[in-house]
Amino acid sequence: MRRPTAPGTRPGFCMPTIVRALALVGVAGLIGVGHSLTRERPIAFAGTSAPDTQPEPREGFRTSPDPETYNASRVDTLSGDDLLDEPVLEGMITLREARELFEQGALFLDSRHLENFELGHIEGAVWMPASEVLVRAEELMAFDPATPVVIYCTGGTCDASHNTASRLTTYGPDLGLDFADVRILGLGYEEWERAGLPTAEGDQ
Repeated sequence: MRRPTAPGTRPGFCMPTIVRALALVGVAGLIGVGHSLTRERPIAFAGTSAPDTQPEPREGFRTSPDPETYNASRVDTLSGDDLLDEPVLEGMITLREARELFEQGALFLDSRHLENFELGHIEGAVWMPASEVLVRAEELMAFDPATPVVIYCTGGTCDASHNTASRLTTYGPDLGLDFADVRILGLGYEEWERAGLPTAEGDQ
């Protein structure tokens, strides 16, 4: 026997089922919002742009340096030549190695925030955070791919230089940016400056 339907509804239309479905959607939405608030980075929904979402790193680059192996308090007490050979995290280069590459004409990429770059940066460096690599690929094409590239940020456990290196080496070859030698400076701009190495101010 068919159950009676409410006036204005179609046969087979079940109001409790719709209510339950809407309730489930609402709960799922609340869970998603709560989860996104507890993450370091927002959730990227399909079809939306997420400029700070980083690609999987190519082998040889670490996107999460181990803070336990980096003695920041010691580095903060050093200056001048004492900084040149200060140990850095695995896979990165020292200030001395960076200075040698600088003198050889290496391309330095600054992956810090623009306001920090404008306040002071390594002389001749190009401002290039990870979010700008694909947008300004044509600008980087002006450099010989055989030129060594040194990427820096604030040093230590800062991920910005790793993110720029990862994006450059992962997507660069498809865009004609196939730099053969990409390095990451283990210390940061402040240490470079305290070591008395060449710096500049303003935009590029």
